[in-house]
Amino acid sequence: GINLSDWFSQPPTDPEGHLDPKNMAKDVALIKAMGFRHVRLPFSEGTIADGNLPTALNPEKMKRFDAAVDMLLAGGLGVIADYCGGGGLRKAIEKDDAALEKFAALWRVLAKHLSSRDPESLFLEVLNEPVMTDAARWNVIQKKVLAAMRESAPRHTLLATSSEWSEMYRLPLVEVVADRNVVYNVHY
Repeated sequence: GINLSDWFSQPPTDPEGHLDPKNMAKDVALIKAMGFRHVRLPFSEGTIADGNLPTALNPEKMKRFDAAVDMLLAGGLGVIADYCGGGGLRKAIEKDDAALEKFAALWRVLAKHLSSRDPESLFLEVLNEPVMTDAARWNVIQKKVLAAMRESAPRHTLLATSSEWSEMYRLPLVEVVADRNVVYNVHY
């Protein structure tokens, strides 16, 4: 697989050019021609949600996101939708339960929105490389968000990870959830 880091993980500075369907179609064709079978499609609340209401999907922003997801799927690629915000909620959830509620709510509405897509081709990942060193807090966060995702996307595979950059050595500290359709992803 390959990571599409700059499509939606930061708000595009030139959405009309960078995410132009013709440019995205060329990218999809190239990715496929190079032999990749799946992509990670990182996003942030800034690229899918309404500014001051991070729990509500923005219809205009979602048109672009949906077009990208559908283009990738139609191109025969599996898609991992993965939260990868650089600040905002990502940082706030480390200590703030209210922010965690917003993060879970954002995943709940996004998972519901994406749940109509093929569960054999679209996968949902809680968060790419959590930087927090507090494994106990990460377990609280991850379990809450996985429950919200599962509530809205009952057939899709969910991806979970360990704290501190998804490092393999942190995996023994992860509290495994009782869900046979959760895959644990580590970086080595």
